[in-house]
Amino acid sequence: MQSYSTARLRAEELLRRFVRAEKARRGVKTLSAESFYPVKPAAVAKFLGWHVEATAGVAGYEGSGFRVTGKVQQSNDSKIIRIDSSTPETERNFTIAHEIAHVTLSTQLSDCQYRFRSNRRILSNEQKRKEAEADAFAAALLMPEKAVRARFKKQFGADAVFHRSPRLAKFGVVSPLGRENDRREVAKQLATVARDEQKSFAAFFGVSAAAMTIRLLELELVY
Repeated sequence: MQSYSTARLRAEELLRRFVRAEKARRGVKTLSAESFYPVKPAAVAKFLGWHVEATAGVAGYEGSGFRVTGKVQQSNDSKIIRIDSSTPETERNFTIAHEIAHVTLSTQLSDCQYRFRSNRRILSNEQKRKEAEADAFAAALLMPEKAVRARFKKQFGADAVFHRSPRLAKFGVVSPLGRENDRREVAKQLATVARDEQKSFAAFFGVSAAAMTIRLLELELVY
C-alpha cells in the first residue's frame, strides 16, 4: 500500500530525474528557480512517454452528477492523459500532475484512472485513498518542499510566519483576528499577494490559490 509519504518521495525522485534531463536538454549545469518554475507537468508526462490531450470535457461517470477533470488511458499503441480544457490553467496543471501520479504509483493501470472535481462521495474507500495519494504526489511534484521553503524565505524574509504576527501588514496581509479559520485565510492571502514586481506564490509555482494555500499549511509555513 502506497503511503502519502511514499507518494511524495516518488514525486521528488521523478522531479530530480526530470531536472537532470532538462539540464542536459538546455546544455547547462544548473537551473535557477526562476528559470525552472513553474514545473511544466505536460513536459514531465512527455518525459515519461505520455501524451497530454486537452478536450472540452472528459468522459466518465456519466449521469453521476460528478465532473471528471482528467483521466489516463493506455493501450498497446498509445499512452494518453486527457484533461478538461474548460478548467483554469492552474487546475489543469494539477490535474496533469495528479494523473502522472496514477501512472507512477499504480502497479497495474486500469483502462482509466480519473480525477474528479467533486467531494468524491461515489468512490470506494480504496479509490479515495488512491486519489488522496495522487493529490499528495501532485503537490510534491509542482510545489516541492525544498523549493517552496526557499521561495517563502526569499519572498517573505522568514522561515515561517505566525498567522497573527503584526509583520503580516508589511506584505499587505490582514490577519482576521477572532475567526476560526484565520490560519487558512492568512495562508490564502500569502499565496496570492504579489509584491515588488514579484509573482504571487501561487503564480510562481503555477498552481491555484487553493492548492498553494493547502501546501503552505501542510508545511507549517503559516502557523
